[in-house]
Amino acid sequence: DFQFVANGHEVTFTSTATNAKTYAWEFGDGGTSTEANPVHTYASGGDYSVKCTATGDGGSKSTTKTVTIDMTDDEILAGTWKLDIAVAGQLIDISNGNEDDLPIGFLTIYSLGSTYDDTFTFGAGGSLDIVTNGQSFGGLISAMAVLQLGSLPELIEAAGDGRITLPTDPSTGNPTIELGVCKFNHTAPTGTWTLSTSDVTVNEGTDNEVTYANQKHVSFGEATSYCGLYNYGTPNFMIKEISNDAITALFFLNTDTDDPMRSTHTVQLNLVRAE
Repeated sequence: DFQFVANGHEVTFTSTATNAKTYAWEFGDGGTSTEANPVHTYASGGDYSVKCTATGDGGSKSTTKTVTIDMTDDEILAGTWKLDIAVAGQLIDISNGNEDDLPIGFLTIYSLGSTYDDTFTFGAGGSLDIVTNGQSFGGLISAMAVLQLGSLPELIEAAGDGRITLPTDPSTGNPTIELGVCKFNHTAPTGTWTLSTSDVTVNEGTDNEVTYANQKHVSFGEATSYCGLYNYGTPNFMIKEISNDAITALFFLNTDTDDPMRSTHTVQLNLVRAE
């Protein structure tokens, strides 16, 4: 028999065989050892079938056990994800923390239901691959657009640069304000990502600067890269919870008509693995 203690990806094995003269370990990942009490480091998390064969004058005896190595967050994130249409979300005001519930599948309200079909593949080496139809929720300004102009699909098609000029008074067309719109023409289907834990500051250098302390977050190497919801000013998202099957994520949104690059809200949504 044998015992083991895991510390991250490093595992210390201890044989409890008596009167053994030789040992043959198979660690389940192709690694082997002939030591009595070896230490083995696994390259990645997962379940490994470990076999120890102890041999003495009386013969050989083998014992096999399953060793589970916890996956790192980077390893969990590696793979293909999409927004979960079946889980309700929350809209959170950055300035005061006020929370409002979002209905299940809320993007369908804004004629953006196809966004739930977009996929985001995080490669183990830090690569990012995005498959999207080009539409992405760009902020709560979509609600203003629908209320004032009534037809979001036409706005989406008209906003080639990702913004529209929206009349505040439909009867006169004046004054006008430039807004972001629920449209993102994705020009970089590949990119890069990193996962880290540190302070996340949005609206940096302004009177509206907000810092989230010691947050787990994904940062993108390109301004056009994104996951789930695209944000004009902050190319990253924070991770509230992560498991092998689901991620609870916080995405930044810009809804300030005077400063379209200022993040005003976060949206809490779930990501699930794409089938």
